[in-house]
Amino acid sequence: MYALFAHNQLDYLENQKYNHTFTPQYKIMRLKMTIKTLSEFMKEQTSKVILKKSDLQGDEYNYTWTRDSGDGENTGTQDRIRVDKDEGYEVLHFIETLINDNDELDKFDVHRIEDILQGDDLSDVDMRDDLEEKILKELGLD
Repeated sequence: MYALFAHNQLDYLENQKYNHTFTPQYKIMRLKMTIKTLSEFMKEQTSKVILKKSDLQGDEYNYTWTRDSGDGENTGTQDRIRVDKDEGYEVLHFIETLINDNDELDKFDVHRIEDILQGDDLSDVDMRDDLEEKILKELGLD
């Protein structure tokens, strides 16, 4: 599939953009480069962690799955900079983002991160940046 895409790209360049034909060696080199680039892109896209409700420790922590009374009518800046640790969808998003932004973390770290997030040490912390910094430090990734 990638090779066909790369071949079509070369045909386009050869026929539309330039008035000459490419040498076979150049075509092979371009095909290899395009295939490598596409496979790296696909690997990057498939390596993103997507969490589900069942990935959290629902038996350990009591989450609500709708906006609670502490939320205003509209989401805004406060929702983007704070994490409401009793709202499951906010916890999921926070942990998912933290894992996807840090190459050292993967899906197997969800419960460790969740335990730190819900722990007594961070009970008074709700700012997203502060939580991220303290959790990474606790994990030894600061």
